[in-house]
Parts: sequence; C-alpha cells; structure tokens
Amino acid sequence: KKGKTGLRNLTWLQSLQLVLILLFLFLISGFLSSQLSPRILETILGGMIFFSGFIGGAIFTCANQLYLQIKQEKKAGTGYAVDLFGSAFSSILISAIFIPLLGIFSTLWLIFLLNFILWGFLYLSSFRTKTAQL
Repeated sequence: KKGKTGLRNLTWLQSLQLVLILLFLFLISGFLSSQLSPRILETILGGMIFFSGFIGGAIFTCANQLYLQIKQEKKAGTGYAVDLFGSAFSSILISAIFIPLLGIFSTLWLIFLLNFILWGFLYLSSFRTKTAQL
C-alpha cells in the first residue's frame, strides 16, 4: 500500500510537470508573450523555473523512495548517482544536439512527448497490485 501511494504521488508530480511544460510552450509560442509586458513575462518565467525545480526535487524524492523499497540493498547514493548522470548526459545532449538541430520550440515538444510517455507508464503502473513490477 505504501509503495502504491508513492507511485501515485509520482504520477501526480509527473502530470504537474506536463502542465508546466505546456504552459511554457504556450508562453514562448508568441501568442501570450506578445500581449504581456516584459516585466510580467519575466516574473512568470522565473516562477515557472522555480516551480520546475521544486517539482524535479519532489520527483527525485518519490522515485528514490520507491527505488529503495524495491531494491534489497539500501544504498541511497545509487539513486543520486543515476540522477547526476542522467542530468549531465541530458544537458549535454539537449544543448549540443537537439537545440541546434531542432530549435528550442521543437525540443520542448520532444521533451513534452517523452514526459507524456513516461506519465502513461506511471499511470498504468499505478493500477497494478505489485509495485515491484515497475
């Protein structure tokens, strides 16, 4: 029951992240940004960056907690190492390959698509009876 609650929390946090990405895409699409003053737009984007960091930290905490429930070894450093490797690899991949080839707008749509697929897996997994089958 405890793992199932953690998985549902992770699914909820992932859906918040999807909404945040869509809002960011809407802001940079030019429709809303042309109607807002630059100061208001900077304030909204700064708040979104702050909220995105908060969601990312909460996702890491939930995912690490689920990982430690499933694994026999109780090494908290493994989750942190995987998180650092993934963030370093993805930042290099995004900034060196995807943004120069696709642009920021298309790259954000790709990130949204990948997050949506991940959300779908989390959503379907939250209905399973065993959380060890993630």
